[in-house]
Amino acid sequence: MRLRSITPGIAALAILFASVPAPAPAQVSIGIGVSVGFAPPAIPVYTQPPCPAANYIWTPGYWAYGDAGYYWVPGTWVAAPQVGYLWTPGYWSYGSSGYAFVAGYWGPQVGFYGGVNYGAGYYGNGYVGGSWSGNSFRYNTAVTNVNRTVIHNTYVNRTVIANRNGSRVAYNGGRGGLTAKPTAADERAAGEHHIAMLASQRENQQYAAQNRQYLAKVNNGHPPDAAVSRPLTATNRPPSFQAVRPSDRSSASTARAGKNASAEKAAAQTKATQDREAATRQQEVQRQQQAAKAQAAQREQAQHQAAARQQQASAARQQEATAARQSAAHQQQAAAARQQQQAAARRQSAPHQQAMPHQSMPVQHQAAPAERPPAAGPHDERH
Repeated sequence: MRLRSITPGIAALAILFASVPAPAPAQVSIGIGVSVGFAPPAIPVYTQPPCPAANYIWTPGYWAYGDAGYYWVPGTWVAAPQVGYLWTPGYWSYGSSGYAFVAGYWGPQVGFYGGVNYGAGYYGNGYVGGSWSGNSFRYNTAVTNVNRTVIHNTYVNRTVIANRNGSRVAYNGGRGGLTAKPTAADERAAGEHHIAMLASQRENQQYAAQNRQYLAKVNNGHPPDAAVSRPLTATNRPPSFQAVRPSDRSSASTARAGKNASAEKAAAQTKATQDREAATRQQEVQRQQQAAKAQAAQREQAQHQAAARQQQASAARQQEATAARQSAAHQQQAAAARQQQQAAARRQSAPHQQAMPHQSMPVQHQAAPAERPPAAGPHDERH
């Protein structure tokens, strides 16, 4: 969010005529506001006056800022600008330029108001003091003060009381501030049609700024008449009304200068701390980057070495395969040579084997048993 600083002389008018432009990411609905170097007081505890008429909506009190410093704008009942519309309170938000007021608005849904517990149904998120039912507003008397002799459209829901925020801190962000963030429902509410604060609300704030009793430095954070049944006007002033004095403005200017100086000093110290932390983070990032580079280099070297080993192993396997092929070729050649030698030997021995039966026939015949010669006779003896 961008905060626009406004001179003290027109600070009240800056808040008084706040508008509601387009939503911003961190703060849903941003109005033109004053930037202050120190936070507003806590939200006071006060009694809500009874609702004066049907379809009136409670608009809680809040701290505004003017020439004389922080002052309280009393909570009051306001007629809704149209049926179905609800009030989203404004709130103070801390940013780079200090504390800025974010203007409230009317809309179909209650949007983000910083998580501030304003009481009376505004417990930091949404509104549980009542709801619209057709053209009539129904009041939850568990948290809303209603005169039932005048208003009969009521109900009781006590479960919402247990969910309220117990803190009374009046600002979001910064040291000691609330940490609430817009919900999805808040974001949707921010995109709906809005109506800025009504003339009666602006008049209520204008006359609150004129009452010295509403100044935080006078009431010490506990304003009298913290809530009124109807908005303040020239004729509707609280009994405790006292006009703001010129000395109040001058003392506020002096105090503001001192607090702004302190705030600037604190901001400078914070910035120095943030710069040191940023430098430390940057050094850590550089260290991590260097470590990552070294690890990457080591991984790359290991990958190269592994690839070289794989190449060497592949070359060795190729050599082994080549040697195996050569050995197989030699074996095939030797086998072929042996086959050739055997074939030649068979060819050379074949004629000799064919001649051997003719030479052995007489041998076989001679070897056959001979017939015994006849016994010698007389004729043989003569012969």
